[in-house]
Amino acid sequence: MVVNIEKEYTMSLEDDAKEYFIFFSKFEYALKEAGLFKKEQVRAEPDWGEYINSLSELSLDDLSVSDDAKYLIKNPPKNQIINNGKLGWKKINLTCLCDAINACKRVRNNLFHGAKPSNSGNDTERNKKLLKGSMDILKKTLENNESVKGIFDDANIDPSS
Repeated sequence: MVVNIEKEYTMSLEDDAKEYFIFFSKFEYALKEAGLFKKEQVRAEPDWGEYINSLSELSLDDLSVSDDAKYLIKNPPKNQIINNGKLGWKKINLTCLCDAINACKRVRNNLFHGAKPSNSGNDTERNKKLLKGSMDILKKTLENNESVKGIFDDANIDPSS
């Protein structure tokens, strides 16, 4: 029996990506249901800034809750930019809680929009660490906002609605 390791590993990444999308959807749902949404807009959008302000007791060091979270903090996802009319990448250094949460959002954006910089051609292990690290960091922040955590814990995301 021949086993295609690359295919098995890629399937594992796909499972991690699905888990992350469900997690992130529940997270943004909980933010909006807790009243943390941009009130000056017609389109319902979570207010991440207001959420970050509610976490005043947390620091960047507090988010190092797992090896994957530490990896994300030390090796955050790059930001896709336009430079002289061409797509490029900008390295981002994390110096505070706000930067870390924005990195978690960038993990989602890069994955969802297909923007994943690759130096080696196969960054599956890095992608898995970023997905898991982002979830670990956001779970840690939930511990410091009871209303969002309660809604998150009770949420059942139905993609058909």
